[in-house]
Amino acid sequence: MQQDIESSKQYVILGKELANNLFPYEIDAIQKEINIQGIRFTVIGVLEKKGSSLGSNIDRMCIIPITTAKKYFINAETRHRINVMVPDASKLDEAIDAATSQFRQIRKLSVKQKDNFQIRKSDYIVNTLMDNIKYLSGAAVVLGLITLLGSTIGLMNVLLVSVTERTQEIGIRKALGAKRSDIKTQFFIESIILGQLGGILGIILGVLSGNLVAYLLKIGTVLPWAWMILGLVICLIVSILAGLLPASRAAKLNPIESLRYE
Repeated sequence: MQQDIESSKQYVILGKELANNLFPYEIDAIQKEINIQGIRFTVIGVLEKKGSSLGSNIDRMCIIPITTAKKYFINAETRHRINVMVPDASKLDEAIDAATSQFRQIRKLSVKQKDNFQIRKSDYIVNTLMDNIKYLSGAAVVLGLITLLGSTIGLMNVLLVSVTERTQEIGIRKALGAKRSDIKTQFFIESIILGQLGGILGIILGVLSGNLVAYLLKIGTVLPWAWMILGLVICLIVSILAGLLPASRAAKLNPIESLRYE
């Protein structure tokens, strides 16, 4: 390999996925030739499947000697990236200091000049992802609250319409001896049943859509039982809040006026 680098050989090592895409009908891609920007390269190796890491998909990469890259592809606008792994996490800062010093010497930067390169630790990407997740979680909470508010208002309107349509029924019940608490309980129960039916339907649709997405992406599925139970509890609270005004209004209806209502 050192000899290949020194002599700028036109050799290439392919990632597993790239090799399969380029040679889908071949058992082995070794010694096959590929064309990179008009230059022919001979495949001398195929990497084992690695997957994605730190924003890069190694399975889709091709690796050529650095001298060959300088000879054919590198120009003034080319950006370089070097990935370095330390054997011990405790030596990470030490390695960064050494790399910074080395790069400043290579780029001939004076003491007063700022770094014209960037060094990122692996936890930088993790922290960036966590920050993005926080923003997404915050947006999801806001959307969820808006949805809950809309659901509460919608359910309350349905129950208010029900109170109006059943005014005579309420009047008959009161005339037969039903108390205000009985009327309130009736509408609270109806509100809770409607809310729980909506919650169960939402869970079923969520599980089905989640399984469909998992099937299309070919990944495993997990049933979030805790979140499902929490969803039903929230639906219960929403149902009770939505039923407060309709139940109170139904309980306050005058039985005589209710019987005359048409």
